[in-house]
Amino acid sequence: ILIVSATAVLFVDPFATSSTPADDELFFPPLADSSDISYFFGNYDLDGLHWALTNIFARSARNPNVSKELPQELVARGGGVTYTSEYKLKHDLAQAQYLLKYFKSKDPERAVYFESKVIPIYEKVLANIPPLDKLEKTKGLYAFTKEDYSLGIADVYNKGLFMTTADELDPNWRQHELLNEQLDFDAIQKEWFGDNAAGYSNEEMSTAASS
Repeated sequence: ILIVSATAVLFVDPFATSSTPADDELFFPPLADSSDISYFFGNYDLDGLHWALTNIFARSARNPNVSKELPQELVARGGGVTYTSEYKLKHDLAQAQYLLKYFKSKDPERAVYFESKVIPIYEKVLANIPPLDKLEKTKGLYAFTKEDYSLGIADVYNKGLFMTTADELDPNWRQHELLNEQLDFDAIQKEWFGDNAAGYSNEEMSTAASS
């Protein structure tokens, strides 16, 4: 599964919203942590990772077909529909606008949903967020207000509003490399680090990027 932001482009199993009886007997955590990911990567088991993440998402409050609350740990970190930030809403709005363009020709009915509901809600709630210097006590986090909820933010924020599969996007995806072979990594590094990129070793740039 690839989950991208609140409006969410998700690469999931087409049956992710319903689990099998065998899966129901297993325990799935509300969130996969680094040790979970490492377990599957350590065994080169991407299919197993896909299975695990699909089942986690199927039970998550981010699945529009599930009526369930997120763990308080995630809510406190900005998950759920309690807190947000200006940059997060802007990021999600940009994704909604991208999906609107995507659906204009492929799925006009869904395009209308994004244009008439999702995007206006995000724009109106964004207008309610005060300047960053007014949010110092919450370190930039903004708590949704009654007005925001009345606008419908809980229906669209941190929800998987669009779900697809890798097979739908590219039936031959398993035959491709994970990274685009045509990527110009030197140009990407220079864009990130500026004109001084050429003076760094790969190790130095990796250290700088992670610091």
